[in-house]
Amino acid sequence: PQAYVALDEIPLNANGKTDRKRLPSPEGDEQEGSAGSIAPRTATEERIADIWTELLGVRVGVEDSFFHSGGNSILAIRLISRIQEEFDIDFKVRTVFEGPTVARLAVATENAIRAEIAALSPAELTSSQELAKEFTA
Repeated sequence: PQAYVALDEIPLNANGKTDRKRLPSPEGDEQEGSAGSIAPRTATEERIADIWTELLGVRVGVEDSFFHSGGNSILAIRLISRIQEEFDIDFKVRTVFEGPTVARLAVATENAIRAEIAALSPAELTSSQELAKEFTA
């Protein structure tokens, strides 16, 4: 269960069965719904959310959990593979387990990109900057 609600007694109908209509709504559903409504705020979050939608078949908010949205370990491997392909970075599968939200994966992705740029030698960096100027000109 995603949420528990403590009750003094379970409401019963005339037949002595649980009256589901009289059960209170779990507070956890409201919190998850509000988290799910947070739209992607950056290009990285938008692209990762698009990948999730393609893999899981559901649109997610940036704070939704990959695993609560229908993801599993096999889909996590596919997610990482797609992120690596999309952003041309190396990523470990455990990244999804450590931060299973769009927001946290976007931060990890951006950090990986920064680390790869920082690891470039001055000659590689100059060459990359010249190549970027050619494409923007």
